[in-house]
Amino acid sequence: DMDTVPITPNLTMLRVNGWQVYVWRDEDSVTLIDTGAPGSGAEILSAAPGIDRIVLTHGHVDHCFGVGHFEAEDGAHPTRVVAHEAVPARFDRYKLTAGYNAVINRRQFRARSIEWPLDYRYPDETYRDTLTLTVGGETFELRHARGETDDGTWVWWPSARVVFAGD
Repeated sequence: DMDTVPITPNLTMLRVNGWQVYVWRDEDSVTLIDTGAPGSGAEILSAAPGIDRIVLTHGHVDHCFGVGHFEAEDGAHPTRVVAHEAVPARFDRYKLTAGYNAVINRRQFRARSIEWPLDYRYPDETYRDTLTLTVGGETFELRHARGETDDGTWVWWPSARVVFAGD
C-alpha cells in the first residue's frame, strides 16, 4: 500500500507499508533517500524507475534493505549507494549476530517467520562528517549525527530549507 505525496516539482515522498522514502527526480537522474524494507521495493521501483543514487540515513532494515531489489530489477543501470562510514561496520555486526537479531525481532514484532538477512549491499561511497552532493543543479549536504544509531545521516537541502531526518 503506497501513498505518493508531492513536495516540490522534483521531490516526492512515498509512504510504503509505514515507511517513508524520498524521491528526487531531475532531467538526468533519480535519487532516493532511504529505500524502505525489502518488501517495499517493487512499489517504490514502479513509482521511481531508473534509480541512479541512494542515500541511506542509517543501516536499519526499514531504511536500507530495499537496495538489492532496485539493482536486481535494473541490472543494466547501476545504482550508487552513499552512506556514513559506520554503515559497513553495522552490516558486519549484523552478519555476526543474525540469529540473535532474528530472535529479538520475532519477539518485538510478534512475527515468528522473521529471518535476519545475511546479504547486504555495502555503500559505494562513505563519508565521515559531511558530504556535499550536487544533483540536478541542487546542493544536498549529508551530515553525520548520532541519533537513533551511530551511523546516522541527515540531509540538508539549503535552497529549499528542507531537512531529511531519517528517523
